[in-house]
Amino acid sequence: MAFLDAVLSFKLDNRNLLRAREVATPGLLQSEQYRWMRDLLTQIVSEAKPALTAEDAEYLAHALLAAVHIDLVEELLASGRTPSAIRRIQRAHVLAVLSSQLD
Repeated sequence: MAFLDAVLSFKLDNRNLLRAREVATPGLLQSEQYRWMRDLLTQIVSEAKPALTAEDAEYLAHALLAAVHIDLVEELLASGRTPSAIRRIQRAHVLAVLSSQLD
C-alpha cells in the first residue's frame, strides 16, 4: 500500500520530529492529522474490501496506522532492523490484513 509506505518513509526520515509530536501530544488519535490519515486509510480499506462495514474498515485503518507508530518504528530500528526490512514486513502485514476474512 503506497500510502502506508509513504507514512513509514516520512517517519523514518523525521523520527525526532515525530517522536515529539506523537509522544508529547495528548489525544493523538483525535488530532486533525491522525483523523485525516485514518479517514483516507478507511476509504482505501473500504475500496479494497467492499464487503466490510464502515466500522470494520475504520478499525482496520486504526490497526494499520498503529503499525507505523513512531514508538514501534524506533523499537524496530533499535533492535537492528533496517528500514528496508521494516518496509518489507509492513507490506506483508498490509497484505495479510487486506486478504483476511472477517466473520
